[in-house]
Amino acid sequence: MNTSSFDADIARLESEIEGLVPDMEQAARAFQAAAVSWAVQFYGEQIDAAVRNYPHLIIQMTPEQRSALKVGLGTLQEDAPKLVDDTLAPDEYWDHRRGRDVWRVPAPKGYSPPRYGFDGNRPPKDLDKALRSLASRIGALLDAHGLIGPGDRATWTMGASPEYRSPLAWSEDMRKAIESYGALWARARALGLAIVERTAQKVQAEARSLMDRA
Repeated sequence: MNTSSFDADIARLESEIEGLVPDMEQAARAFQAAAVSWAVQFYGEQIDAAVRNYPHLIIQMTPEQRSALKVGLGTLQEDAPKLVDDTLAPDEYWDHRRGRDVWRVPAPKGYSPPRYGFDGNRPPKDLDKALRSLASRIGALLDAHGLIGPGDRATWTMGASPEYRSPLAWSEDMRKAIESYGALWARARALGLAIVERTAQKVQAEARSLMDRA
């Protein structure tokens, strides 16, 4: 039996997926770049909030303590690109970096499709969790200077290191980047489904051909 038409269709679909990968990588990198700006701003806002909420504590600090707080903020902001890269670059967050099998349905064993894009006001769960770990970096600095008080328990979960628990406001650039990635992801996923369907049709056609010749 000649299966060339099936093979050609499958090759075309795989090529379409491969064509989407550079755009997906660009969207992922755009998200990470936007996350750097977001983190820098977020860290600064948390210090500003501490000054507003605890002015008496700021006044009571020695000049050296205020300077250390300011230097700590500056260091954290300078480190933001590396922190974002360490947190958001892993392949587990970006399906296009995980190989072509992730697009096929059924997917590889143990694979759970991620969610890209917002569900109403709910951000993508996995990425939001990663951003929350980034947000929490400022907590240790605030706590070291006594700037997390009883009234902040709704914002911070105290432990070995404070964890940020309030909803995060994503920047517009972050939302646009992840929505772009999500649209590309959905297209690649649909193409993967088409590959599986066409592959099944090929196998069925081969089986029918063998039976006809029996």
